[in-house]
Amino acid sequence: MDFFRPHPSAAFEGYYSKFTLESGSHIILIFCTVRNAPTRPHMLSFTYIPYHASQKDIFQREIWADNLHMTPIPLPERQEFPWFTRADPFKVSIPSIASLASETMDGVEYEVCGRDLDFKFSAKSGGRVPWIPSSPNSTPAGRFASLPLPLQWHVHSRASFCRYELTLPPSVKLLPEDLAGNARVHIEKNWGQSFPKSHIWIQAWDEDTKRGFCCAGGRILGMEAYLLGYVNGKVGSVREKRGYVVEEKALVANFRPPWTLRVGGWSPFNTVVHDWENRTICMSVSGLRQKIVVSVTAKEGSFFELSAPFADGHRPKFLAESFEGTLDIDVYERSWWGTWRSIQKDRFEDAAVEFGGENYPLRGGEDYKSK
Repeated sequence: MDFFRPHPSAAFEGYYSKFTLESGSHIILIFCTVRNAPTRPHMLSFTYIPYHASQKDIFQREIWADNLHMTPIPLPERQEFPWFTRADPFKVSIPSIASLASETMDGVEYEVCGRDLDFKFSAKSGGRVPWIPSSPNSTPAGRFASLPLPLQWHVHSRASFCRYELTLPPSVKLLPEDLAGNARVHIEKNWGQSFPKSHIWIQAWDEDTKRGFCCAGGRILGMEAYLLGYVNGKVGSVREKRGYVVEEKALVANFRPPWTLRVGGWSPFNTVVHDWENRTICMSVSGLRQKIVVSVTAKEGSFFELSAPFADGHRPKFLAESFEGTLDIDVYERSWWGTWRSIQKDRFEDAAVEFGGENYPLRGGEDYKSK
């Protein structure tokens, strides 16, 4: 099933794309709709974050649109895609402002060029890097992704190659090398009833070694649940060992409920500690054969705010995100004797870290706190 396509029956759905430019700068582009919301139902969010910039150098525009359409794209000749992709081309558009088009089973095309906007952005991605490298149709939730749960999360691509062009107002501190070029884009999709009351999100990718980590989860319906996955190495890569060519497969460690489910703040398999004051998240999850320990700390002052979708509409400044996290990962394997043995330690610099809802004490700004 193609989970990236629109879900018309969902109360809300959003498309999140994080572009990592060759300079280390980032662009965040979000299309999101809360159907039948009384306030701020449709959002286009654009944020440009220069590499290791101060908050005053970040350029952000959040546009509350009157309409957001999701429509299929007719094919000139009914092109048959491989059965395992079930790709249906579609377009998400905000009239006269912006669009996102999934025109093939892999590529996504972006266009932001409204007449009344003071910035322009366009990009076109190439092939996907799926959640599990060897499984084109994989998704973090696995079989749970087809169930009518309150919230769903899909990673369409961990890091697709793309080309882009960017125009910002003259007053913005735009690095010259960021005007146009190549980038890697991480593409996600959310849909369901609402964002959780509280949540966290972590993401990192190293293109040279095909290493990556991604995690999302939080509290909803009185419980906590998380989805997370680590991958190290390129499937089908080869190396020479003692004169022989040896095929190596990626180390893949994925975790989902029941292993990541917490009821009443407790689980025998999962511990989570999030500390906004120290900008730190620590997590440990164990399954039958694998265990992962994760710790990430982001630099204070590196966070910027984004809006989040709830049943009443988008709530401004309801989550904080940083791209200056240091992420440490330790993957374990259970021995036949039942003890855990560390098989892979890893570290990512400039990882993405997000605190949302009640995990972000400054949510909503002063106007929200006064209510």
